[in-house]
Amino acid sequence: MSTDDSGRSRRNQLIALLATVLFHAAVAVVLLTLCLRYSGSESNERVWPPVDSSEVLFGGEYVMVGDRQEMAASTNEPAPAEAEAQEAPAPEAEALVNSGEPAQPAPVVSSERPSPA
Repeated sequence: MSTDDSGRSRRNQLIALLATVLFHAAVAVVLLTLCLRYSGSESNERVWPPVDSSEVLFGGEYVMVGDRQEMAASTNEPAPAEAEAQEAPAPEAEALVNSGEPAQPAPVVSSERPSPA
């Protein structure tokens, strides 16, 4: 490589780097302007000190933090023995006795020629 070629190659690399940085900066600016919005009306609604946020809400679902009343009222006694004594009926199954005739295996096919594989 001559000196002129290395200088031209270096110049091309710098142009490519500058074009890449400018392109990505433009994409970032476009995304930020399209996605981020600020309305000044929210600043008027702020209350100090902030509202207690111990109740957590996710998408319309109420999540309770702490003890539940129905859990506090329950006892830790085991279920009555009557419920355990009842057995579930066994499902009907076929008999495990050999029935029918045994199958004959297929004859082995062989060749005298060796396989090309």
